[in-house]
Amino acid sequence: QYKFKKNSVPYEITVYTSDLRNADTSANPFICIYGEEIHTEQVELCKNKAERKDKFKRGAIDKFVIEVIKQI
Repeated sequence: QYKFKKNSVPYEITVYTSDLRNADTSANPFICIYGEEIHTEQVELCKNKAERKDKFKRGAIDKFVIEVIKQI
């Protein structure tokens, strides 16, 4: 269970990694979320290298929850 700040919006991000040869990565993927008027900066999907260790493997489905502060 996640706890979010009152002035934020949670987004669940699902990453599907192909099952083709060499499709996995040890890079540090990030996401930018674009809205009608604003967008986020780069948000890393994993906080550190240890958390990334078992993510983005060939044929994997990885889920992440990121929190974006609402703009008022």
